[in-house]
Amino acid sequence: MEMRARTYSYLEKTMNEQELDKFACDIATSYATSEGQYSRRYYTKIYNITSDCFYKLLERAIVRDLVLDEIVDKMRQKAYKNSNTKSMEKSGKNTVTSHIHYAKMIGE
Repeated sequence: MEMRARTYSYLEKTMNEQELDKFACDIATSYATSEGQYSRRYYTKIYNITSDCFYKLLERAIVRDLVLDEIVDKMRQKAYKNSNTKSMEKSGKNTVTSHIHYAKMIGE
């Protein structure tokens, strides 16, 4: 029987702040430094978390300044590349949504 994917609120209830910060930092760093094929789908499956949880963990790593600016920049580039590829496949148009989202998270 397959376990239900963990939500962010579930992690908040079952981890202390330091554990959650470390988990967010580890996922953000791994995501940023991995090859292109290792995207949200890979991390949600490996860590048994929801897509929303994955994005909230990345956001936590950025907003709480848990990762270096270099990692944030790599995350932004990877997110842009992934969303742009997906957008091109679906509509044939480029997108800048991920750049805007990251700019808001880091307060640009």
